[in-house]
Amino acid sequence: MMKRGMLLCLTLVVLMVAVSAASAATTGSITVKVTLEQVALTVTGGDFTPGVMIGGTSKATWVSGAPKYTATNTGNVSETFKISASNASPDGWTHATGSSGTNVFVIAHGIGVSPYTSEPSYTAITALTPAEQSFASGVAASGQVKFDLQLTAPASNSTSTGEETITVQLSASAP
Repeated sequence: MMKRGMLLCLTLVVLMVAVSAASAATTGSITVKVTLEQVALTVTGGDFTPGVMIGGTSKATWVSGAPKYTATNTGNVSETFKISASNASPDGWTHATGSSGTNVFVIAHGIGVSPYTSEPSYTAITALTPAEQSFASGVAASGQVKFDLQLTAPASNSTSTGEETITVQLSASAP
């Protein structure tokens, strides 16, 4: 019986040493590095001031060699740029997408193609602020879109007694 007790005791000691060795194992770690998505754009080029216009005529910002405006993706992911325009104020000329009319103007954008030796084709801005239409998609981080604007004045005017203001707005979103 004494041998059996010593054997049991020796077995328990061996098991305790085995359990002790298993719990003394080393641990590992994983470092997680994350950057939050940033969606942003800047627009350079200043205001568009066509001045006094004859009803129904158009003026554009385009000058050979360099589009007036540059929209730059200042975020860290590929972006879609969107564009919209407001109705005019203070007297409420209405923004249209076809042709101008009484108190109705058209504003359009044209994306330039390097080497910028010919005027771009213009596309009417169809969305009123804050709704927006697609302007350029897949613009890489730090990528740029160079463009011009064209305004077609109302064919005639029955409301305005002076200068009207139209706002063109660009925004960015992740695709």
